[in-house]
Amino acid sequence: MCEKFGFVQRPCGRYQNPENLAVGDPGGLAIDLYRVRFRQVELWPIEDYPAQERLILEAYEHWLEQQEARHDP
Repeated sequence: MCEKFGFVQRPCGRYQNPENLAVGDPGGLAIDLYRVRFRQVELWPIEDYPAQERLILEAYEHWLEQQEARHDP
């Protein structure tokens, strides 16, 4: 979801890096996981989603990039 703007709803805790776990490496530091909300129309602009539709997912901190605060209508 590169270049898409979402809003962090809340932190979900610290967990082992799933990229390391996928290749059998259980070591490494725990990283923060966040619940993030996206407007559906921002993710899939060619679809006919109602303006209030949202997608909520969990993403690790290193998959996110902090941006200037925006209003979520």
